Amino acid sequence: MKTEAIDFTEPFVWIDDDLFNTEHQSLVKNKATKKVILVDLLEDPDALLGVIEKLRDGSDLEPVKPNLPW
Repeated sequence: MKTEAIDFTEPFVWIDDDLFNTEHQSLVKNKATKKVILVDLLEDPDALLGVIEKLRDGSDLEPVKPNLPW
């Protein structure tokens, strides 16, 4: 499980294309669901460019992939 490597006491952004249910549960438990940005590079090959731009200018990050389960 990838969430085992996260120190939830420190700031982080997690960019991924999919989450396992157990990873989602860990994020919920640690109130960190808004730290995840799901991208679908097959659907939108340029999705990471928008994430990079928002990280550079300090904008609030919104999930890139719509219809997230949380």
